[in-house]
Amino acid sequence: DIIDAARIDGSGEFHTFNTVILPILKPAMAVQAIFSFVGAWTELFRDDAVTVDRYGGFIRERGSDCE
Repeated sequence: DIIDAARIDGSGEFHTFNTVILPILKPAMAVQAIFSFVGAWTELFRDDAVTVDRYGGFIRERGSDCE
């Protein structure tokens, strides 16, 4: 195992994390960041699609706000 090999070589916890574990986790962290961004972006437009009626007015609690 790579982590055991780093510890046998005398690497400390912080150095092992920065040189072994973090490079392995970078792709997974990038995917998680992309998914989080896309999820937030989708929620933004989903709320916009739900709260705006076809005439461009915001829908209030009890109906539409078209004049």
